[in-house]
Amino acid sequence: MSDSASFRSGKIGQAGQFAPNVLDVDPALSANDDTRLATQKAAKAYADTKVPQNLGTLQTMLSSSGSDLVLVYDSSAGANRVISRSELLGNPTYEINSTELNALHQEMVVLGTGPTHIHVQPHETTWEQNVWINTASTNVGRSSTNGCGSQNNALLIGGQTAGHTGSATTLTEEFLGDMWRSGAHSLIIRAAHAATGTRNAGVIHGGQGHGNLDSAERYNGDSFVHAGNPGVTYSHAAMGIMNAALFAGGGGVSNPPVRRYNGAAFSTGPQLQIVRSTLKGAGHANASLVANGYAGSGNITNTEKFSGDAWVLSENTNYSRTGNAIFGVQNACTVAVGNLNTEEYNGYVWVIRPAPNYVFYNGLGTGASGAGLQASGYGGSGPISSSQKWFGRIPMEVRVTAQNAENEYYFAMNDALSFAVTDAADIQIEWTPQFNANHNAEDQADWDRLHRFDLGDGAWVQETSMNTERQGAVGVGRSKGTLAAGGSTRSDLGGISTAVELYNGSSWSAATGLNTGTRDSGGVGVSYAALVFGGRAENGSFQTRSENFDGSTWSVGAALTQAESQVGDAGVAKAALSFGGNDYDNRTERYNGTAWSVQVGGDLNTGKAMSRGLGPQNACLAISGVPPGAALSGGGTVPIADTEKFNGFSWSNATPVNHVRKMFSAAGTQNVGLVANGSEGSSSEVVRVSEKYNGFVWINASQTNSALYDTRGAGTQMSALTMGGLTSGGSTQNTVEHYQTQLSLSGAIGAVTYS
Repeated sequence: MSDSASFRSGKIGQAGQFAPNVLDVDPALSANDDTRLATQKAAKAYADTKVPQNLGTLQTMLSSSGSDLVLVYDSSAGANRVISRSELLGNPTYEINSTELNALHQEMVVLGTGPTHIHVQPHETTWEQNVWINTASTNVGRSSTNGCGSQNNALLIGGQTAGHTGSATTLTEEFLGDMWRSGAHSLIIRAAHAATGTRNAGVIHGGQGHGNLDSAERYNGDSFVHAGNPGVTYSHAAMGIMNAALFAGGGGVSNPPVRRYNGAAFSTGPQLQIVRSTLKGAGHANASLVANGYAGSGNITNTEKFSGDAWVLSENTNYSRTGNAIFGVQNACTVAVGNLNTEEYNGYVWVIRPAPNYVFYNGLGTGASGAGLQASGYGGSGPISSSQKWFGRIPMEVRVTAQNAENEYYFAMNDALSFAVTDAADIQIEWTPQFNANHNAEDQADWDRLHRFDLGDGAWVQETSMNTERQGAVGVGRSKGTLAAGGSTRSDLGGISTAVELYNGSSWSAATGLNTGTRDSGGVGVSYAALVFGGRAENGSFQTRSENFDGSTWSVGAALTQAESQVGDAGVAKAALSFGGNDYDNRTERYNGTAWSVQVGGDLNTGKAMSRGLGPQNACLAISGVPPGAALSGGGTVPIADTEKFNGFSWSNATPVNHVRKMFSAAGTQNVGLVANGSEGSSSEVVRVSEKYNGFVWINASQTNSALYDTRGAGTQMSALTMGGLTSGGSTQNTVEHYQTQLSLSGAIGAVTYS
């Protein structure tokens, strides 16, 4: 029989068809020889050693890891899959669903040596808050006003300061997210006008001043210039941008022609279907929507859509209204006015949302459907200066950080990431707000500037206490997979400990202890791959020693180039950074997995001790701390609010924290950080308020339940722990608190596949 006939007959597997020593029956396949063929039995035996053998063993590993998601081998599908703790005995799925989440992050541990590659693809989801939040008032109250821009970067133009046409003004104000400041004056006093564009590139049209105004103006961020004569005097609804705008409606019971503006001249467009005034619009010049208004005999619910050629009637709002604020685009917008409920449009139906915080008519409304701004207007008895922000349904970007002992990987929305895995990997998933399609560049930049990662305040709750009271300990890892090591058990700095504990999200368990007791050390990594360095020994001397943890044992590692205690720390177990220290110098050292070396040109701008660090080795944050010469006459030292960023080569100054502190807890990364607890100077000046950092500013957050200092933190900005510490009375604690931010998300978060 020929070789091809043997394949067709299925008899090629018979031993007699092979030369001696061709078949390999060794289940370990130890020969590793390309000239030999493994039998089916040998191949299966070898493969069985590379996947989890039973779910009972896997459950034990999952419990000890503290993870909610785990990689398992699904024998029915013949593939590795990710499933949640609750689904461990159920049907595995590739989807990571938002319904499984109880906080702003999720963690996953890949167990064992397989698979060889991970591929992660994020999906868009939605953050649904639906709340009005009061913000800074305008400097001058005004009615019949208008403006343009985004929620945190807006322009308010003209209006009536005393509630009648004779009080029309040229005053403008600019909104910077948390304050209003005076801007350039418009060329002509005007009220009841239309405006569209951005804060630095807007156009205004028509209105009333010294009579009805057949004029338009452009704004470039510094000054107004004449933009021609539109040919009509009234136009209450404006859509689009400065060089591609659409103006519609107004003029009492008349129906003035729609005007188009291309940045240089006006032209006539199709008329509205319904005659109306005091209406508002949303969208762009060729994809817009107008809603409500006054139609001669009363307020109406009608809406119309424009797609470049003609206006067509669309879905009615639930409430009739006039003088409303509207923000968003044609098929994703929000309207609000007076004391009526807010309504949100999704392209098909208007959904009722909570009413604004105060009554207003004919004020500014601008921004996106899920992130709008309303300011000033008529309040019932006259112009008002109040402002409020709307937070509705905000599309979310999924950001994934995949970290092991040596590297960190990042990617953002729609950028899938594939990477090899040879050891256990800890994968953290976070969500950041991002506008959906049809927003302009200024909107995105503005949102990133003030509200990136700022998803509202969370709350501190008591967690299971550590088994050992300790201060000055090291804390690393995530909130559901935490390692606490060393520290002192007494306020007199005695009782320096070698004890190590691991937290799985519900309980603490003892782990292999350090080889040498230490306190006030630096520490980085995760619960199964950590590095502890520097610190203070029992006799008070500063240390150069370091120790590495591989998940089961500690081994002595490379020494720092200089003995240090109370250093700042950042990075991971095989790529760490140490900066500052108790000699109050500004030196920075980096660790490459083998040795420590001084970072040339990498000195801190201000030398400090008792600082904290956040982020990876080449993109980290140094927060607060104590500079040289900061001793108090009555004891203690005074910290500074200083914050610095490191880019892998040098440090640059960043926005200071709101509350000076030393010996505090920190969690997160360079641009998504959280600090809590600490001391402002003496032991009696303990800080409870926490702060969140969004890469630009620090925002005060909830207070911890206990007033402690000399604490340590772990986790992320959205899910953080603060551990141990001292009370103002000098009592060492084993207290643990958990900061949690809750969100209501909809949709699948992402998919993870393996090969």
